[in-house]
Amino acid sequence: MLVPHGHKQSMQIRISIGTIVLIAFVFFATLFLSVYHIILSTQSHREVRLIEQQRDMSQESLDSILTNVEELALIYQIFEQFLGITLDELSISVPEASDGGGSGDLAAITGMQELSPDGVTEIFDIRMLRDSLSRNINPVNEMGRMLRSEQNLLSDLPTLWPVIGGRGLVSMDYGPNIHPVRNNWFIHQGVDIPGPLGAPVVASANGTVVSVKIDSLQGLGNTIQIQHKYGFRTQYSHLGTVLVAEGAEVYQGQKIATLGNTGAATQPLVNFRIVLGTEILDPVQFIKVRTDFNRWISQSQ
Repeated sequence: MLVPHGHKQSMQIRISIGTIVLIAFVFFATLFLSVYHIILSTQSHREVRLIEQQRDMSQESLDSILTNVEELALIYQIFEQFLGITLDELSISVPEASDGGGSGDLAAITGMQELSPDGVTEIFDIRMLRDSLSRNINPVNEMGRMLRSEQNLLSDLPTLWPVIGGRGLVSMDYGPNIHPVRNNWFIHQGVDIPGPLGAPVVASANGTVVSVKIDSLQGLGNTIQIQHKYGFRTQYSHLGTVLVAEGAEVYQGQKIATLGNTGAATQPLVNFRIVLGTEILDPVQFIKVRTDFNRWISQSQ
């Protein structure tokens, strides 16, 4: 019931329950739609920002990839130059590319493609780089095979310094010398390599131990002889403790004895000899193949 201000008569308005329900429905529906619109709009803004962030990250990743590929292409260019020089020296041929030519710039190396100005300015196609590396697989494998063959050859030849820790130091060189005991001139066979008593003596090459003895006749003391490929034989004398027996297979660098002063030695040393047939060779000519050796003569005799 409504009572107007300033009037004595009252007005009575009747509203049905259905109308009230309808008004309430419209009100709440409008409120729900408004809230839903706000939530949807907020979510859309978040998705837009997320997409923009992902786009920025993708652009940064793309720039990083392009930079890395460009650096890879430059490194490969340097690698290919040095590889070409090495393969030429080894007389190893490299298959020609199926589609050669090019301007010689970075684009020619990497197969760079130019797109429209609206897109990325340059995209590096690394397929050509992959193909170039694939062409070099066989030559590199061949080079590795040759290096392994060379390593095997060096392991079969007496090219390793026989005393651990005494590389480059000799107390008596190969050839004419004054005998340390008799004090007269004589032809020294091999080289004398001094070192600490008990230092490891190793095999100079792969081979088979053919003799282990005490040589009293020549004053060489404890002596080991090892037979190698291609007719070479090495001898190690004045040893301390012998660690191998006759018939043993030894590999290059294997410890076979310790440094001693048995026989006519005046200090701990090993007399190292290389024999081919009946000829006693200068060991330094073999040892210097793998190491620098300036015939540094020890002052202590």
